[in-house]
Amino acid sequence: MNAAYYIPAPHSFSQAIDYPVTLNFKGHPTAFYVRLINQLLDDKQEKIMAKQGKSPRNGGAFAEISFVQYRLNAQEKKDFSEWKEKEAARLEDLLVMSIEKGYKMSVSWDETHQCFIGSMTCKEESSPNHNMCMTSRDSQWYSALLMNVYKTNVLCDGGLWSDLGDNTELG
Repeated sequence: MNAAYYIPAPHSFSQAIDYPVTLNFKGHPTAFYVRLINQLLDDKQEKIMAKQGKSPRNGGAFAEISFVQYRLNAQEKKDFSEWKEKEAARLEDLLVMSIEKGYKMSVSWDETHQCFIGSMTCKEESSPNHNMCMTSRDSQWYSALLMNVYKTNVLCDGGLWSDLGDNTELG
């Protein structure tokens, strides 16, 4: 392999944010790239769960998941951008704190809307958000995930997703 073309895989969220997106022939992120990001998320989640003495896999049947979609209005989008800029040094910590609270995160590519979908599913049985999945879209995978963190920690009263208001679709 020519060393000039080899870029080592990221080992932290900070490295992954700066990791070059590999594109397929359509100019979209490759499945390999999306798997790489999800593997990084899974590895981080497994380490955190092990520290908490919990099993990273729920081992039983698939749970019924309710999806939560909340679209930011124009002011909230502006506030989110300012929040993300202000919190830039803590981006990895913000994702880790959400994982520690029992949220599983993943990323996928939305072919229809040409963007990443960040999913944040609550696996903590004691949480009112248990078995609910918040999704957000953005052109950058980490912004889609951070938008879920922002909706949960900034917009929600006590992190309860059903308190998001009129722009919320539960189902």
